[in-house]
Amino acid sequence: LGLLAVVSAVAIRLRAIPAHVWASRLADGAPTAAIPGTLGWGAAGFALVALAWVDVTIAPAATPLFAERGLIAFLGAASVLLGGLAAFLHDDLEHILGYSIVQHAGIALLAFAVIRPDTAAAGRDWLVGIVAVKSGFAAWVLVMRATFGVRRLSELRGWIRSSPILGLTFVLVLIGAVGLPGMATFAARGLLVGRAIAAPFDLFIIVAAFASILY
Repeated sequence: LGLLAVVSAVAIRLRAIPAHVWASRLADGAPTAAIPGTLGWGAAGFALVALAWVDVTIAPAATPLFAERGLIAFLGAASVLLGGLAAFLHDDLEHILGYSIVQHAGIALLAFAVIRPDTAAAGRDWLVGIVAVKSGFAAWVLVMRATFGVRRLSELRGWIRSSPILGLTFVLVLIGAVGLPGMATFAARGLLVGRAIAAPFDLFIIVAAFASILY
């Protein structure tokens, strides 16, 4: 019960599915500059504390908790799949940002599905790395709105020619979101998915996690 309560609070704070509706509403009403602090660093700090609590209190008990961990893994996988799909289907930049955070929050939830020291360390690496990336993405969206008045993908025309620095920034954000071999987030994502999701379903989640390339 303690594990489920803590993970429920983390899911709500990270706006993972089924708490993702709040992320959509935030994208509608809040300034883009507020999203990294609200859905980013603040949520990541809460999740880091919760992960440390689980690592100290639940892990030493060595309790199987198969059903509970299966439920957590299911919610994490659903966030990865549906968050990426929603980001791909939306045209509004703020919604794409919000749902991309939902998708990556799903990977963070998987750290709670397998309570081990290595997965806890991977969860910490993932949270810190991906929040930094999403803060960069939010900054890019904010600058695009302020500089070019762009709110939708369909309005993106010629912006790289007008500002090559923004183009380079976007490439760096994309590399950070997707991850490359050798990067901490790349290793953390592979470990969390591999430990929490049974084969061959883990391959689907890994592929879905690369949806950032598409949207």
